[in-house]
Amino acid sequence: MAEHNKSIIRVMVIDDCSTMRKIVRYQVNEMGIDDLVEAANGQDALAKLGDPQIRKPHIILCDLHMDQMDGLEFCNAFRKDKTLAATGIPIIILTADGERMAHEVAVQVGAKAVLTKPFNTKDLQEHMEQAVGFQVGQMA
Repeated sequence: MAEHNKSIIRVMVIDDCSTMRKIVRYQVNEMGIDDLVEAANGQDALAKLGDPQIRKPHIILCDLHMDQMDGLEFCNAFRKDKTLAATGIPIIILTADGERMAHEVAVQVGAKAVLTKPFNTKDLQEHMEQAVGFQVGQMA
């Protein structure tokens, strides 16, 4: 995998729990990535993705269970929006739900992968690198 400059890697974190967003932000920062945008739910994320003032992320890390618009609904809306779908931005679902069916449905509606909480920074980085196809951080 070719190494990319961290300044060009942008991550979107979607989670209705501010503590979880803070944890994921810390883990992404540990990788050497500091370009991050946060959203409180799927609706908030879609609004930010549609805002021309906000640069599009290279990868989206999305919680599965959220109020207003959950991760499955977000993936479905993302996939059905021709403009967003054309970006090819991979979505990784982050969830405490260990049910295999929930993971399979997430992939069926457009998630590239599912990572079960709790996870460590190394696991997150490996999933991110597999999703985007290049080295995203500085951890080895």
